[in-house]
Amino acid sequence: MKVHYLFPKVLLILSIVLITLAPIHPAYAASREDAQPSNPVGTAFTSSLTELHTGNDLLDIQALLESHQDIKGPLFSDFFAQHKQEILNVMRGGGLGPDVFSKHSHFKKILPDLTSYVKTEYAKDKTVFFHARNADWDFLQMIFRSLYDIAHHSHTKENFLWLRYDETPRPSVSDIRELIKNRTLMTTLQPLQYSASGPYLLFATLNPFANNCTENPYYIALLHIGSKQFQIPQLIENMFKDLKLEEEFKTLIKHDPSRFKELYTLYDHAITYAGNVGSMLVISMPDETADRIAYLGNDDGYCFGNGAFPPSIMRRNFNETPFLQQFCIFLGQQISTPEQAAQHDITMKVFNPAFSETNPSYQAFKIRLAHIMTEIKTMHDQRQAAQPV
Repeated sequence: MKVHYLFPKVLLILSIVLITLAPIHPAYAASREDAQPSNPVGTAFTSSLTELHTGNDLLDIQALLESHQDIKGPLFSDFFAQHKQEILNVMRGGGLGPDVFSKHSHFKKILPDLTSYVKTEYAKDKTVFFHARNADWDFLQMIFRSLYDIAHHSHTKENFLWLRYDETPRPSVSDIRELIKNRTLMTTLQPLQYSASGPYLLFATLNPFANNCTENPYYIALLHIGSKQFQIPQLIENMFKDLKLEEEFKTLIKHDPSRFKELYTLYDHAITYAGNVGSMLVISMPDETADRIAYLGNDDGYCFGNGAFPPSIMRRNFNETPFLQQFCIFLGQQISTPEQAAQHDITMKVFNPAFSETNPSYQAFKIRLAHIMTEIKTMHDQRQAAQPV
């Protein structure tokens, strides 16, 4: 029997598993009752929208998504219409956080570009994942990208993003699966230096509006969760060490100890100017790659259904994808370097409202960053030239 005949039944089983056994966050247990529509979709929904001064934004998003439905995929499907009451509840905070609709006016400026980009990726018959994050990670990614190119005399393509900021050799997918199977993943990775979720997993969805507050990418992007909760100066110093640029770092800091603090201040002003929101990562890959390095799972990395729900099947049945969904993407060898990502046809793009030509603080930040990196490159080239052949 072909897979697509079984999918509705499989989806029903998946929904029961997700609802009954393992909510993605403990807070889900308290929020599920709140997350259900309190009124039938229709007149009551329209009425509830008008109670919010920004309520029409949700309808605007739906109209934007429907305008792209000539290309089918999870983002351009019936998902938003089917779950708009849950999405409304999430954007109001869902009992787990603040109402974020007031910030949508800032983020909606990049939605046309985001949806157009996703449309092109769907047209390539790719599986597309969405991952929201604190905008400070974009700051660190830009620094690591520049330092990597200096250290390797390379030029990283724009369609690759560093998801972890070190050059530690990545394990194979089978090795990571073994860590998860043996329930040693989290303990093995302590201390977690580069991400709250660990070096080897990235959590994502097939639709940015899926899940309750704490795992809904769009909500997380608007809320800017986790701001300034990690040590940026230490992470930057670790980058220099990992890329064997310690001497350049010492010289740079010796001349001006506040160099990176001032750089971050410019970046922080840019984020504030753009509404103090986070960013959305869009990661695209062929179905075969997606099914190999991504699976439906929970925050501990444990797999739902023993891998019975591959992302490619859910992508192709885009009108039946469940509201609660979380995929764990292995940050293994396939996605760890620009060369490996290109070999497996994995592309990435970040959408951040602060990255605008009309944002004066962001333009000032880019100029300052380029100046600092020019200094570092000059020091690195001089040091290498002075070394004996």
